[in-house]
Amino acid sequence: MWKVNPPYIGAAYYPEGLGQERIAYDLAQMKQTGINTIRLAEFAWSRLEPEEGHYDFHWLRTVVEQLAEQGIGTILCTPSATPPFWLTDKHPEILPMRYNGHRTTHGARLHYCPNNLVYRQYISRINTALAQEFADCESVLGWQVDNEAYLPFGEGCFCPDCERGFRHFLQERFTDIADLNEAWQLTLWSQEYPSFAQVLMPRPDTPHHPSLKTAWLEFQEQSTIAYIDEQITALKRHTRKPVSTDMMPLPFIDHVKANRQADLVMFNHYCNEEGMHHVLFWLDYLKTVKDTPLWNTETDPNGNGGTTLMGYKPQGFCTANSWLPMAFGGEANLYWHWRGHRAGHELMHGSVIDSAGRPTYTQLEISRIAQDLSRCARFLNGTKLKQARIAIHYSAYAEKLFAHQGICEHPGYWHVLFKHFYMPLIEAGIRVDIISPDHDLTPYACVISPLLACLDEYDLRERLEQWIEQGGRWIAGPLTDVRNRHAAKFAEPFGSLEQWGGIRLKYFAAANAAYPFPIQDQEGTALESQLWYDGFELEGASAYAVYGENAHEFAGLAAMTVNNKGAGKITVLGTVPEEAVYIQLVRSYMREPAQSGAGINASPNVLCMPRSGPAGEGSIVIEYRNRPGWLTIDAPAVNLLTGATLQGKVEVPAFAVMVLHNLA
Repeated sequence: MWKVNPPYIGAAYYPEGLGQERIAYDLAQMKQTGINTIRLAEFAWSRLEPEEGHYDFHWLRTVVEQLAEQGIGTILCTPSATPPFWLTDKHPEILPMRYNGHRTTHGARLHYCPNNLVYRQYISRINTALAQEFADCESVLGWQVDNEAYLPFGEGCFCPDCERGFRHFLQERFTDIADLNEAWQLTLWSQEYPSFAQVLMPRPDTPHHPSLKTAWLEFQEQSTIAYIDEQITALKRHTRKPVSTDMMPLPFIDHVKANRQADLVMFNHYCNEEGMHHVLFWLDYLKTVKDTPLWNTETDPNGNGGTTLMGYKPQGFCTANSWLPMAFGGEANLYWHWRGHRAGHELMHGSVIDSAGRPTYTQLEISRIAQDLSRCARFLNGTKLKQARIAIHYSAYAEKLFAHQGICEHPGYWHVLFKHFYMPLIEAGIRVDIISPDHDLTPYACVISPLLACLDEYDLRERLEQWIEQGGRWIAGPLTDVRNRHAAKFAEPFGSLEQWGGIRLKYFAAANAAYPFPIQDQEGTALESQLWYDGFELEGASAYAVYGENAHEFAGLAAMTVNNKGAGKITVLGTVPEEAVYIQLVRSYMREPAQSGAGINASPNVLCMPRSGPAGEGSIVIEYRNRPGWLTIDAPAVNLLTGATLQGKVEVPAFAVMVLHNLA
């Protein structure tokens, strides 16, 4: 039986633009490099169906079989991201429409409206034919639907299909137009709608109501996910191989909802030397979306870019970047792409070999990565990432909400979460999961929910209260529980936070750099605060920190509070405290018995991800800041990449990777 085992290392490949001689050369180079997986056909609709109803799969099957002869498996893709000219010419209504009524033209990609039923019928036909053609092909490892599907123009399509769909979406949510008018308080500015048929799409050139704009993003998200789900469901009728869709680290589309029908998570990311730490957040999030190992389906081998190549990436960057998905429990890392294009939109993008077929400067590094992955395969396949006991909430709905009502000035919801709440813990050696509001809370001793404006996603409010009462430790705020499901305020300042937290909000203010509000801890130490100021009166809670005497009207009010609720505890942050205070707070929960072993002793630039399973115990260690670091290893462990036995304080060079297998 033909089989390729993980870990998978490979690339996207576009043989539709190459002759047989070049394909044969490329396949030989792939084998020599150590590639075991190739992704095919995501943009090849015009070759797969050159004329309506005339399918030509022979060339694709030939390449798949040639790859299999070299011991290389294939991920096949549906071509729906690039409808061919004959289709857009016959049915221009499938093209997305901008808010000004202008449709896009042929000549790009993702040039479709996900709500157009004519287009979805054409997709269904070619996908069904493709799936039937390759249903029994052993070397097909899995299927990818579309490519980086997202809201057209980043804000959605404004065509008549979307207008009708949006109005239907609202009618299903509210039933009666009077309920919508009341929920959005449309008596203000005389904005009431007489019927759902009159509700407008929110044009970017008009300062529309924030609840309308948030609902619009929810509708566009739902439309994109329905478009993806339809393809996944259709493919599953003909294949038992895993089916998914590759997604970028972008806001507005909930990765949990988008992957509900998928068998695993596919993730594409591109980062530079200064931004590699951003990827940690997304991998910590995506590893919680499904129980199956994720596939990193795209990352650049040596430089991102379309018609302009981005800057040089230093030696070791590709190695560290390629091992990141494995460190977070994944089993695949694929580059975009194998051979550089000779023309087109991305002719200057990084690749494993260039458009002339010559190795790029990271080809040898990639070959070493492939060898190292193969060397560690038994350990990687026989262990899983250990469960983190601390989680941080990340909400795609909060992304939509804050996009249209910032509440206060800040660089964006994700940026605040990442900078002030995620990275401080990572650099302190505290392992966390990033979880959606739908995620089960029971594995965690402590859950942190900053800027989680709405608690009414996925019945979170009810589940959260039960989890706290059963012993959970919840760190909430700032700006948590301040909006309802319609992106509007509650009748009181919070939905449940005052009642649960034993507090009453007296004053609130947005931070102003000209008037800093110092806070003091229980020992009277002066501390910094930023972003937002909630001043609380205590109604059963204890003050963890109070505003200092220079905080004007807020002086003496609580800035951080702690309250017992059942067997659990709630800490409310009325502001963003300085990192040391935040880390100390989280560590105080880690010192409780349920949290033993959650900390990692390493320099801030060194990631250590512990694993366990039938193949033993160990960890993957990565330096991700391109500077020397260190790691303390308590018990002797062998580095599977070098064979060296290590213990005690160990130096970790810039961009170094270690795969440690514990000996004891």
